Amino acid sequence: MRAFKNIPVFLAVALLACGCTQKYLEIDSAKVPQAADFKVKVDVDQETNYVTLTLENKEMVPMWIVGDDADASGKKKYAYTGSGTMLRFRDAGEHSVEVKAYNAHGVSVGSRVVKFTLENTWRNPFDPSKYITMLSGSQSKTWEWNSTVDGHFGCGPNASDPTSWYSANAGDKDGLGLYDDRLTFSADGNFTWNPGEGGTVFVNAGSGYKPEYKEGSDDYQVPAEEFTDTYSFENNWNDAGVEEVYLVLPEGRNLSYIPHMTALDNPRYLVKEQTAKQVTFVMDAPTENGGGGIAWKYQFVVEGSVKPDDPVGPVFDPNSPDNLWLGAVTDDHHFWFADNDWGEIAPCTVTSDGNHHEFVLPEGIGGQQWQGQFFFQNTGIASSSEKTYDFYCVLSATADHAGVTVKLCDMTDDAAIIIDKRYALKAYEDFEVKIIAAEGVDSENLKLVFDFGGGQGGSTVVVKDIIFRESKGEVPPVPDDPTIYDPLSPANMWLSMNVLDMFWFYAPGWTQIDNPELKQDGNSYTVVLPEATGEQWQAQMAFKTDMSSSAGKKYDFYCVLNSSSDHPGVTVKLVLEGDDNTFYFADKHRLSAYEDYVYKVPSMDGIDMDKINLFFDFGGNAAGTEITIKDIIFQEHQE
Repeated sequence: MRAFKNIPVFLAVALLACGCTQKYLEIDSAKVPQAADFKVKVDVDQETNYVTLTLENKEMVPMWIVGDDADASGKKKYAYTGSGTMLRFRDAGEHSVEVKAYNAHGVSVGSRVVKFTLENTWRNPFDPSKYITMLSGSQSKTWEWNSTVDGHFGCGPNASDPTSWYSANAGDKDGLGLYDDRLTFSADGNFTWNPGEGGTVFVNAGSGYKPEYKEGSDDYQVPAEEFTDTYSFENNWNDAGVEEVYLVLPEGRNLSYIPHMTALDNPRYLVKEQTAKQVTFVMDAPTENGGGGIAWKYQFVVEGSVKPDDPVGPVFDPNSPDNLWLGAVTDDHHFWFADNDWGEIAPCTVTSDGNHHEFVLPEGIGGQQWQGQFFFQNTGIASSSEKTYDFYCVLSATADHAGVTVKLCDMTDDAAIIIDKRYALKAYEDFEVKIIAAEGVDSENLKLVFDFGGGQGGSTVVVKDIIFRESKGEVPPVPDDPTIYDPLSPANMWLSMNVLDMFWFYAPGWTQIDNPELKQDGNSYTVVLPEATGEQWQAQMAFKTDMSSSAGKKYDFYCVLNSSSDHPGVTVKLVLEGDDNTFYFADKHRLSAYEDYVYKVPSMDGIDMDKINLFFDFGGNAAGTEITIKDIIFQEHQE
């Protein structure tokens, strides 16, 4: 960030008052934020010198102001906007941050100063791996302009304020050779820019770049070709002792829009914000080479994140030619059924009629997951890690079933998983399994596994209308969820529960070793997994609590998972102490590195439980993985 200038009141009002429809807010001075009302939280990580600044007033947007006033030494103030801002400070000692905030009615009257102390000065060498992973994933990621959001592009006097002079509304640059650009970053350090169908780059009218294509005084388009080159990240410390990280491209390369010649001669972009799904860069405000002391904002999201206003859900037609399952081998079956003691018993009987399969479960089937396994194996279906896939089927049963597992994976590698889900069934009610845009795996031969463990002997389970196809890029409508998820609410039983015991089973190769390190910061838990595991249940952790629940009530569960590396599937299970077969859910979820995965299960039917355990299994993790579980909620249903 560079020198801070206060955001004008009229700008803050305009940004918050604008929406998808033309509505004009009546400004009320009585509703301007008051510094006395600020609820500020400061979290300090003494090991990394990262400080997380959070304003818990949801109706306000905070501005964190760091550094001294400009003086003879040239030191300046720096501003960072947003709740949950994470900054790394270099120097040990006491630090101060001034907090202002704004809402639709204006900037706060007054400000607050919060202080914190760092125990050590940060002298470690810069490690760009986190930034590379978030930008590229495990292999590569393609990004596009966040074109349907106001403020995705603009300019201002400095990096702290890069849109106050111009802030693009949603779709402002349609048809100008900008939004069709695609930027692909690879984990091996390569960057590809594709100018899209138009084959042009969008250029600032005053840039001086290829002026022969300029007509009049407006920004213009210049014919351009795709290129691939390298990229890197660098850091420096600003005058306030806060780390700044830059994306650096080779000379002559552009990050889509060209504002001035400096952007080509020295293409360094300040990382203003970066997550696994959205990134904001700022070309800071050079004065040379036509820079004019203007900072430019670029905001991108992962390709496919920009959705139409009214998405239409995908149509699932089992008879469509795009259904790869129609070409599958389905007569090569394999069974493994067991009783409660894991002794093998006779398998189920199966009757198939085309894409309709009925399974009669044997008497004596065990009550646990994986005690009733059926495989469609050697199907002959191939998949690719470069593609995403949709899966669909209809499940039903003649008796309630606590959980039918559906797993699609490589024939010879159970850890190469596309789908691994478990679904509870109500007797004689069809249940549609719909999985959209699941990440593929490299496989020449997939198998589809169903597990009926926990079912009632003599009951029939039906699986029909199986569909497996390359994803069409369609998205289902997002259903409204009126549930209130507030981790700080008094209704959240997780805040008042007691952990009676912790359970651990960390067993690479099924040989138990020392328990992983667990760090707690309030309602946030980070598990450090030093050794790799290869299978589910080889890295179990459980909170054994005194929480309870009752039949006849409704309950909500919520948590956020984040992993430092891609993970094939973290299992989350909320279960009765001492009874693995009485549980609310037992789901497995794939994680992408540094990308928050929000897991929520609203309005669950209550179960009589006097003590509830929350299990996590990290089996399949890479060595050195850190997984954070935060904002855990278990509550009676809240709307």
